[in-house]
Amino acid sequence: MGFPIDVSDIRDYINVENFTLDLLKSKEYHLRKMCFCLLASLEDIVLEFDRNERLFSEERMLWVEFLQLHYQKLNYSRNILKSVLKDGIIEKNDLDFINESIQWAIELLKVILDDDGKRVNYINIIISGWFYCSLHYYIKSIDAYCEKKFNLVQPYIENRRALKIIEE
Repeated sequence: MGFPIDVSDIRDYINVENFTLDLLKSKEYHLRKMCFCLLASLEDIVLEFDRNERLFSEERMLWVEFLQLHYQKLNYSRNILKSVLKDGIIEKNDLDFINESIQWAIELLKVILDDDGKRVNYINIIISGWFYCSLHYYIKSIDAYCEKKFNLVQPYIENRRALKIIEE
């Protein structure tokens, strides 16, 4: 399984001196990382829906507006995460965007994975599998970069094993 978002560039930001172990353990960093990972994980779903043009033939303009909003949120959340890693400073004014984007992603998932409770929707099972696999991949990748930087050997080994399983 390929993952559409490349997170290897985040490694360069993690390796700067301003990113400390205290920052890694902070709730603020965790929220920013989770926001980016949630939005990045939606990319598999977005790409699959975008490949199937007949789904949106009548509502193409709504789909284009959605894509613009999704990519704006994804890119901005990546920039926020990179800024935290590079500068070691957590901007409080980004918190509203982070909270709103996390809520937006959760609501979007609820709509996509809508379950009427009457029958099994196999496509929902497949889509949720894509999503959770991607989510764990992005989280574990970023965590592994951090653990390598701070020489946290045991967690690093565990994350690398998990990443190998996810990639296979």
